[in-house]
This record gives sequence, structure tokens and C-alpha cells, in this order.
Amino acid sequence: MNPDEVFNNKYFRLNRTLLKQVSLWPYESTSTKVIKRIFIMVGFYSMSLPQMIRGIEEIRSDDPDPEIIIENLSGFIYFHGIISKLITQMVTENKLKYLYEEISKDWKTITDKNEKAVLEKSAAVGHQLTIFYTGFVVLSAIFFVSITAFVPVFLNYVLPGNQTYQKQICIYAEYFVDQEKYFYYIFTHTMVIGVMTVYVATAIDSVFVNCVQHVLGLFNIIKFANLIQSAYNECFFLLAGLIVAGLSAFTYVLSQNVSNPLNFMRIWFLWFGVIVYMFFVNLPGQKLLNISEELHLAIYDSSWHKFPIKTRFLIQIMMLRCLKPCRLTAGRLIEMNFASCSNILRTAFSYFTVVNSMNS
Repeated sequence: MNPDEVFNNKYFRLNRTLLKQVSLWPYESTSTKVIKRIFIMVGFYSMSLPQMIRGIEEIRSDDPDPEIIIENLSGFIYFHGIISKLITQMVTENKLKYLYEEISKDWKTITDKNEKAVLEKSAAVGHQLTIFYTGFVVLSAIFFVSITAFVPVFLNYVLPGNQTYQKQICIYAEYFVDQEKYFYYIFTHTMVIGVMTVYVATAIDSVFVNCVQHVLGLFNIIKFANLIQSAYNECFFLLAGLIVAGLSAFTYVLSQNVSNPLNFMRIWFLWFGVIVYMFFVNLPGQKLLNISEELHLAIYDSSWHKFPIKTRFLIQIMMLRCLKPCRLTAGRLIEMNFASCSNILRTAFSYFTVVNSMNS
């Protein structure tokens, strides 16, 4: 079954479009996916390598700047976090195809008016979250890339005087050219690749949220599903460690730029973006945990004793199954919910505190 028909409805159309744009829609032709994936990988490394070279140069310099080193290390973590998401999606493509086909099958086989309304209500929440998250991360990427380029130009225009504000690209990178002379070429490159990275992240994360919203809808129709767990398990496990390291680094760089408003705002968009990302990907797991616990109570509070014996036996099996709530995990070690989100954030900030105390 090709899910194109179902995924072209108003609830999933944006997800399908994002997946197609970043070569992760499984039903595209193989040649198209290969060409797009090569273009994306080359694009990522065309921005990551100059940043990495600049970081190595700084480490080898006589007076290395720890801010540049840590920020470029953060950039390395960020790019390879996105690349790891992309690769794990490619590796698990068959699982994802099966997942999309099962979702399509549910939408086509559930014909009861009330049950259909439950699915649509849950899918509408996922669609709204996708719009919000996509808008937020794209705008954040644009602000991050452009703030050090256009704010100095604006300040030079409105505050003419002896001081000249120097425009800069958004990252410390070595392009082996005169960056002042070729500034707008480099700026365009960083804008395109920067937005491309968040497009990949958004495509993967938003379809994950919509799939979980579908399961929440099925829960309300009394149905269970574990397929999403196996499809996204490896992807989020790889990211958990990278998020701890990246958030610690971003927090450190942020604290070092309190007196530099432009750099502070530039890094703040990244720092706050990671916080929003953590909330976004853990929200579905928390909602799934909540609704699975609520299902047990709803079954218990029903008039189960009035049903026939066979029905009561089936209800008892459901209640026993509900004693173990459904959970989403990253690598089967880290539960994806708000408690784990809070623990990861605390761990990241504690690493920052240790590094900061060592440098003070």
C-alpha cells in the first residue's frame, strides 16, 4: 500500500513535503533520493569542514581562544548530530515504510464517524505542532545566520560616527579567501546550509510527533502500537549524548558573551533552540505515557462487571497490559518524557558548571 493518498491529506501533507525535500520520503525513486542525499551531505560538510579547520587552527595557535574552540566543537557536534539523524533514517527506511503503511491502513479501515473524528482531532494537534516547530526552527536559523551580518550594517546607518561596526559571518570558519571581499557569497552559503540542517531535523522530528499523535488517537479508540519505538529508537539514542555535550558547550559560550550583545543573541538562538527541541521530541512520549495510564483508570471505572463473562475476561487482559504503561525510549535506556528531559538538561548544566569552575 502506497501511503501517498493518506499522507496527502491536510494533516500529513506538510510532513510528506518536508520528507521529500530532504530525501527521506521512502516512496521516491532511488535515483532521486541518492542525488538529493549526496547534495545534502556535500552541503553539510562544505560548512562543517571550514569550521573544523578554523577550530584546529585556533587550538594550534600560540594564544588559543577557548570560546572559539568550544563554539566550533559545538558546531561539529551539531552537524554530526543532524547527519546521524539523516543516516539512521536511511538505515531504518524499511521500518518507516511499514510504519507509514500501517498509519495509512488505519485511516482507510477506520470508517466509524466517531472513531474517525478521534483520529482527525489527534492528527490536527500533530499538524499544529509541525507548523509551530517548523516556523520556530527556520526563523531561529535565519536569525542566527543573519544577525551578525545585518545588525552591524543597520547600526552603521542609524549611528554614524567614529565607531564602525564590522559585519561577520555567523560562525568561525576558514574558507581560505578574503572573507570581507567575498562576504555575501559566504553569507549566502551559510544561510542555505544552515536552513538545510534545520529542515532535515524538522522533517524527522515533526513526522515522529505526528506518528505518535496517531497512536494517541488509536489509544482513544482502544488500540496499542509499538512500531514507532523500533523505528525511531536508534535515532534518538544517538542524539541524547550529543545534546548533553552540545547544550553544555552552548551554555558556556553564552556565558562568555554576556558583554557582547551580538554574539550573545546569536548563541542564544541556538541555546534556546535546543531547549525547544528537547521539549518538542519529549512531548509525544509524555503524552503517550499519560494516556496509557489514563486508559487503565478508564477501563477500571467502566461498568466492566455488567459485561458478559467473555468480555470481562478480555477487559482483565487489557487491564493487566495497562499495568505496564507504554513508553517511548531512546536506545531502550532513556525514557522520552518530561522527567528525562529535565534530567538531561540538569546534566548538561552540571557539566557547564564544572567546566566554568575549572576556568575560573
